[in-house]
Amino acid sequence: MKKMKNVRYITGFVAFLSLAQFSCTKKEFAKLNTDPDILGSAPPPALFLSATLYTQNSVEYFYDLNRFIFPVAQIFTNSSKRVSASTLTEGNSLQYRYNDFFVASTTNGVGNYLTDAERQYDTLAADVRAARASWVPIFHILKAYYAFYVSDVYGSIAYTQAFKAKEGILRPTYDPQQALFDTLDAQLKRAVAALKAANASSSQVLLGNYDLYYGDRADVLLKWIKAANSLRLKIAMRLMKRDAGKMASIANEVLTDDVGVMASNDDSWLFQPNSSYTGGAGGNWDPFSGGNGGKGIKGTIDFMWNNSDPRIHLFYKVNNYTQANINVAIDSNKLVHGTIQPARRYVGSYASLGPATSRLDTTIRVNGDLTMDTLSSIQDRLISPGNRDSLGNSGTGRATFILISYADVCFMRAELAARGVTTENAQTLYEAGITASINMYNDIAALSKVAHWGYRPVAGTEISNYLTSPDVKYNAAKALEQVTTQAYINFFLQPNEAWALYKRTGYPNTTTALVYETFMIQGSVAPYPRRATINYPTESDDNYANKKAAIDAMTADPDFGVPADNTGRVWWDKK
Repeated sequence: MKKMKNVRYITGFVAFLSLAQFSCTKKEFAKLNTDPDILGSAPPPALFLSATLYTQNSVEYFYDLNRFIFPVAQIFTNSSKRVSASTLTEGNSLQYRYNDFFVASTTNGVGNYLTDAERQYDTLAADVRAARASWVPIFHILKAYYAFYVSDVYGSIAYTQAFKAKEGILRPTYDPQQALFDTLDAQLKRAVAALKAANASSSQVLLGNYDLYYGDRADVLLKWIKAANSLRLKIAMRLMKRDAGKMASIANEVLTDDVGVMASNDDSWLFQPNSSYTGGAGGNWDPFSGGNGGKGIKGTIDFMWNNSDPRIHLFYKVNNYTQANINVAIDSNKLVHGTIQPARRYVGSYASLGPATSRLDTTIRVNGDLTMDTLSSIQDRLISPGNRDSLGNSGTGRATFILISYADVCFMRAELAARGVTTENAQTLYEAGITASINMYNDIAALSKVAHWGYRPVAGTEISNYLTSPDVKYNAAKALEQVTTQAYINFFLQPNEAWALYKRTGYPNTTTALVYETFMIQGSVAPYPRRATINYPTESDDNYANKKAAIDAMTADPDFGVPADNTGRVWWDKK
C-alpha cells in the first residue's frame, strides 16, 4: 500500500485535489452540489466528500442540536437560561438529520451521495476497481453510521430499498429498527473483512484528501476498520434492554477481532474543519445564536468543580465577577461595599425553571457597557471557532465534530465489564477513558483556539489528581454510576449520545454524584422527550402506504406511544 503523510483536517473546500485518475476543480465541486444531473458522472471520491459535508449540516445543528438536544441532554441551557415547554415539545426539531440523509437540499442527501458513489465505482474497469477495493467499504461505514444516527430517534426508516430510484424502486418499504440494526451490523462486518483484504494489498489507491476523517495517513485502512468495529460496538450497546445476549455476542466478537476497536485518541473518528466552515458569531453553529442560552448546567459544573476536573477550564468560561467589575458595580450602587471577587467563578444554571423563579435572577445590569452574570457560559469556540472574543476579534481555530472517540470506546468497554458481560478490567478501562477524554478535549480546545475567560491547558498532575478525587476514584460498588457519569461528561460535544446514554441507562440522575435534573415546567414535572415527533403522511404522499405501515407497526408497541408525542420510545429504548 502507498505510504502517505498524516492529514487530519481540512483547510477549505479547494484543498481536495486529484485522486489517482480523478480530479475535481472548485468549479466542478460547486456544480456537484447544485446540479443533481451531474451526480451520475461525478467520481466516487467527490461524492463521498459531499456526503461527509452533509453529515454536519448547519441547519440541523441550529434546530436539532443547539435548540433541542443540547438543552434536553442538560449540556447547556436554551433561551432564558432554562428549558421551556416549547423546548421539550420540540417544535420542528429533529427533522433535519432525516432530511440530510434522504434529501439534504434540492440535490441529494447523505444516502444518495454514498449510493451514487458506489454506483460510479461499479462502472469502473475491473482492474481499476481492484486497485480501489477500500472505497466501497468506507462508503458503507459512513452510510451505516448515518442510518443509525437517523433511526436512533426515528425508529423505522427506509434503508434496504432506499436510494434506488435509478433502479426503479420509487416507493421503498421501511426497515423496522430491530431489523435495521441487524442489517447495519452485517454491513459493517462485511466492510471490515473487505478492508482487511485491501489492507493486505501493496497497490491500493486510497481516498486520500477526499477522506476528511482519516485523510491520507499510512494506516488509514486500519483506522477505518477500528471505526467500523467501534460502531458495531455502539449499535450493540443500544440492544442492552432488548437483546442483551446479542449485545454480548457482538461486543465479544469485535473485542477479540485481530484489529479490534479504537486503541488511542489517534484512532478517534473526527471531522475537524477550519473556522470558515462553521462561520462566526450569530451563525447556525453558534450556541448563543437565535436566543440559545449557552450557559453551563449546575449539576455538571458542580461535579467538575468539586472534583477538580481539568476539563472545566476547557468546557466553560469563568463568569465576569472580577474585582474590577465588582468595584464598578459598587460605585454604581449595584453591589454593597465590601463585596469581593468570589473564589469560585464557575457557576452553572439550573436546567429548567422549576418552582423557584429566582433561579433566573442571575444578572445585574451595571451600566450601558457592563452586565454582570453569575453564570458560566460554555466555551462557544469549541463549536463555533470563528466566534469573537471580548475584544471583538474573530477566531481562527478549527471545530471538532466527534462521531466516535477512543474515550467513548473505553467507557463502553468499562460498562460491559462492570455489568459482567466481558471479562475485561473495568477499572483500567474507566481510568483509560477519563485520561483519553481529558487529553482529547485538551487538544480540541487548543485546536479551536478558545478565547481565554479562564481557559488554560491541562498540565502537570491534574489528570492523576482527578482520578483520585472523591467522586471519581474507582469504586467497584458504584462502577456503573461512575462509568456512565464519565461517559456523560465525555459527550459534551455529542449531545445525541449524552441523551441516548441517559435513556439507555438512567444515569446520571437526581441521586447520582453528578445531578441530572428532573425537568420542571410551572412547578410540575415535565414529561421527558425520548424521540422525534413522527406524523402520518397525507394520502397524496407517493409512498403513503409504506410510511403508514411503518408507523402503524411502531405504534403497535405500547412504549412507542402516540406518533406525534416525542415522549414515546423507539424500539431500542424499552421501558
